[in-house]
Amino acid sequence: MDSTINNTKIDINIIKHQIPEITIVFPPLLDWYLLYQRPQQLATAFSKIYNVRCIYISNEVYKKLNRPILKVNDNLFVVRINTDYSQLVKGKKILWFSYPKHYKYITEGFDFVVFDGVDVPADEFLFWTVDLKRAIDCANIIACTSELLYKLYRKYNKPIFMCANAADYEHFKIAQEKLPKPSDFPTIKSNEKVIGYYGL
Repeated sequence: MDSTINNTKIDINIIKHQIPEITIVFPPLLDWYLLYQRPQQLATAFSKIYNVRCIYISNEVYKKLNRPILKVNDNLFVVRINTDYSQLVKGKKILWFSYPKHYKYITEGFDFVVFDGVDVPADEFLFWTVDLKRAIDCANIIACTSELLYKLYRKYNKPIFMCANAADYEHFKIAQEKLPKPSDFPTIKSNEKVIGYYGL
């Protein structure tokens, strides 16, 4: 494939082959099938970037994988805990983790480590403080989801960037499809509305 810039032909394939290959590993935090949250969205998005492969380790609490390694697309694989995925790794190996205790994964030999600060280590996440300093110390860079977290993690004097949470339209657009009303849905008048909530 060729492209022309200022009357100069450029072979795009040559440029692509100069981009280094990397593999991003997400340690087990959420089942792949339980929710579609930040880790799943990031893994899916990163796997669409040229020369980037993602390996998502699923803890299978909610749903067992039907095989040790599940191929989602050419560059996204969901892997059962304690499965050897070394044959999937290409290029530099990056650890992307948000649960502080997962700093222990660095013993598996990573070229680069990202700590993703997704929550304030307080209230129900207060137990994070036990391993938070170790997690940040082993990270090459910190990602965070909000201005509040940016200010919190900036004090550790590490390179930091903010990547706010968002919705994956391609994933959620199927909700536009009209589904049959559940049998236990409340009976309402035509001018009334029902607000639904799912969560804790």
